[in-house]
Amino acid sequence: MSQQTFRIDSIRIDDICRTERYYTATLLPFILLNDNFSGLLAFLETLASRGVQAVKVGNQEPTLLWCGEEFNHVELVTEMDIVRDTKFYSSWLDGLDKVAVDKSDMLRPDVVIIINSLLLVVEGKFFGKMQPRQKAKEQILAQRKIIEDIILQFPGYEFDRYCHIYLSPENHFKPGEIECQAVLTWEDIRQLSERVIGAKHYVTRRLAKAIDLHHLVVRKSTDETGKVGKNYRGKLPLSEIVTKCQMEGENILVGYHGGASTLRTVDPRTLTERRFKWDMTEDPIPPKDPRNWILGSNFIKILNGNLPDSVGEDSRGSSKSTDETGKVGKNYRGKLSLSEIVTKCRMEGENILVGYYGGASALRTVDPRTLTERRFKWDMTEDPIPPKDPRNWIPGGDFIKIVSDVRPCVSSERSSPPHRPACLPSVRPAPGLQLRHLLHVWPSCPARWTYLKLSVSGPSRRWNSHRPSGG
Repeated sequence: MSQQTFRIDSIRIDDICRTERYYTATLLPFILLNDNFSGLLAFLETLASRGVQAVKVGNQEPTLLWCGEEFNHVELVTEMDIVRDTKFYSSWLDGLDKVAVDKSDMLRPDVVIIINSLLLVVEGKFFGKMQPRQKAKEQILAQRKIIEDIILQFPGYEFDRYCHIYLSPENHFKPGEIECQAVLTWEDIRQLSERVIGAKHYVTRRLAKAIDLHHLVVRKSTDETGKVGKNYRGKLPLSEIVTKCQMEGENILVGYHGGASTLRTVDPRTLTERRFKWDMTEDPIPPKDPRNWILGSNFIKILNGNLPDSVGEDSRGSSKSTDETGKVGKNYRGKLSLSEIVTKCRMEGENILVGYYGGASALRTVDPRTLTERRFKWDMTEDPIPPKDPRNWIPGGDFIKIVSDVRPCVSSERSSPPHRPACLPSVRPAPGLQLRHLLHVWPSCPARWTYLKLSVSGPSRRWNSHRPSGG
């Protein structure tokens, strides 16, 4: 990896591109074309310094790749479909009007470079599983056939040497094993880019980040003896990993096979039976398949409201509430729906606590639609039942303020007139019922005024009864 500190949570949009053509047909040509092919000259010098040789056209004998001559004729083409494009113009190309090679993506070299009488062909690989040796050899040989049958026979050209280069993230093969003349890595190209256009240039930085990400996802971690090691820093049960995620947030990763999408569908009761791998987002231990690792902050959001009752409280030595037999009991007095807990918070205010994993900060970011689907734990602020992790309990007054911001409609039912509190339902008494028959609702009403709607026999009548504060 690069010498700079690597953080998973700093990934950009252009970092996640896993299309090889972005690197072989965009970044690499930019380096080679720089300053009127000065990058291409540096590329040839890199190959020559490593002893790379070309082969003579016709007999495949090794020959000098580059003798330092001037660039009198240069062409550079990427993603060229040699068979298709030659067939299209075959009537204009002497000797190529009978091209009979079947079209195949394997026959499409990533980069074709012509310098005077030298032909360079680059086949690049980057992401995905490493290409098996036999597969790589077959592709090189297939490309060589169409190069010999078409490009080297192209009218108006007199090629005398040819060099086929295999470019990949890892140096797994020797040139002779896959029938090419050179094997380069993307780290070699990054170093070339640094030399040609500088370490801080956009292209150089893109290559560095891509290499880091590839190594993180694919490369195995090893110890001093070369033995493959674990790719995580520790394992924790659910209650402890929840606490760690609340404390660390985006600074940690939690391992879960299938990632966030699978975690959302799992039965929460099964989570208490397992231990979770974790690692840091800064310089994580490879390999890290991003489909199986979740940011700590996202882990908490996914589990919010979906944890077993026994999970989420402070696991660092808090005393548990027990009954007469010594059995651990619940740490709350009851559970209420959203509308019921809102009513209770209006009545009790700071006298009650409402349970919510992650506390006020998590509640502010929640999808409002999920609030109506859950039941909220509550307890009293006076003599609360332990344990109580303050990060997971919100005073009633604060709960009302936050919920009103997140879900404004919680303060009034949709079917209610805008001036009537949601805590007081609409009352439609039987014919003949008088106002005095409904006065029993006053003591139980938490609001300072009451709205009464009466329908009686005879002409329709409506009373709005206002109860002044303290009266």
